[in-house]
Amino acid sequence: MENPYQPPAVQQAPGFPLVAPGELMDIRKPALWALGLYGVSFAVGLLHDLQRSLTPDLAMDYLHLHDTYYVTFFDINALFGWLIIIPGLASMIVFFVWKYRAAHNARILNPAVMTFSPAMAVGSYFIPIANLVIPCAAMLGISRASTGGGRWVGLWWTGHLGCLLLTIPLILATWDADPTGKPVPMEYAYTLWNMLTFLFTWQLIMRITRAQTARSATTGS
Repeated sequence: MENPYQPPAVQQAPGFPLVAPGELMDIRKPALWALGLYGVSFAVGLLHDLQRSLTPDLAMDYLHLHDTYYVTFFDINALFGWLIIIPGLASMIVFFVWKYRAAHNARILNPAVMTFSPAMAVGSYFIPIANLVIPCAAMLGISRASTGGGRWVGLWWTGHLGCLLLTIPLILATWDADPTGKPVPMEYAYTLWNMLTFLFTWQLIMRITRAQTARSATTGS
């Protein structure tokens, strides 16, 4: 006869097997840093566009130094450029850390779904041709193993590929344009696309991060 005082058995959701406490790597901090730095880079770029649109004459406000190198370096456009590039590169590096850890966790949560190794999930970005497919496929595996679905992955990858493809026409459109003048229409289009890509990236990374963090919490890590 079944014992009526016996606690009910824990029902584990399909596709999310139990893992040992502490086995999942922390991805919350890299996620917040990657998105924060990405947001800073985008916000500075948007501020630069607004500054050029509303007060283009301010872009000619050079520091009056004698050395030509320092005059060029401290030009307000160059300053904006550094404030966009440095956080952007830092965000990319921290994102790779996040994705490596997320891929590691996904292989523990559901190895049948996450077939890419953590090294390939990150290293594929540096492999020509393959970097058009494998990073997205790896992210899809991470998302499915973590959340049970691939929501936001397609929009995230479309956004980043779009930014890459828009770079060439953006360069051509601004090649002969006055950098101290108002942005050309192509720059506005690129900023809008970049904003959508940032929102898609935020949704995807935080969705995966919340799911894996919850799985880690339920296992006592």
